[in-house]
This record gives sequence, structure tokens and C-alpha cells, in this order.
Amino acid sequence: MHAVGECGDFTGDLEGAEAAFRQYVELIPDEPNPYDSLAELLWKQGRYEDAIAAYRKALEQDPRFVPSYVGIGNNQILLGDAAAARETFRTLEHDIARNAGERRQARTWAAISSAPNTPDFMIFRLMT
Repeated sequence: MHAVGECGDFTGDLEGAEAAFRQYVELIPDEPNPYDSLAELLWKQGRYEDAIAAYRKALEQDPRFVPSYVGIGNNQILLGDAAAARETFRTLEHDIARNAGERRQARTWAAISSAPNTPDFMIFRLMT
């Protein structure tokens, strides 16, 4: 179902992609990746609150699932809540990250969320 959802996303069939990702969640509800995949699609649709909720469901399955922390923080930035994003990235850096690369990523995003009018932040907005 993951591949079907990705194909729908790629071809612009967002309704079909969402249905496929929701089926993916139903097939393996105890794994974080189905929820994370659904969250990424919701994020791309500008449904930031829904995306955060899906990322949080992924974290219920695996509290150390790094991609969902990144997704939550990115969506918080897009909602204009830089303080919440910084807190999410600091939690990732200090409590969740398993290696130097993950800690570095968390510090980078925390720094970007601290300066919403900088070129790096504007680049982030263009990428999403």
C-alpha cells in the first residue's frame, strides 16, 4: 500500500494516495512508518494540524521514531509556532537522537526555527 500511496502522490492523485496510506495504516497499525507516510502526504496538502496528529500516532507506535519528530517540528514551523518547533527539535536532540548525525540535524532545524526571517528559513519555506 505504501507504493500505491507514493504513486498517487507522485501522479497528483492525492485522494487516492490518502486512501492508500490509510489502508497502509490499517494493515500495520503497530508500526510507525504507515502513520509517518500519511503525515507526509497531509503535510504536502497543507494540512499541518492533521499531519502533526498523524506524526504523533507514529510516535505512539515508536517513541524514538526520528522522522516523525522532524515532521512535527517542520509542521509547527509552517503553522507559525517556532517556539513549539524549537522545543520539538530540542527534545529530539537531547532525548531521542541516537547518534551525532541525528543530533546535528536536530540542532540545525532548531537554529532555523529560531530565526524565521533569515535566508535559511525562507529556503525551508520554499522547499515545503
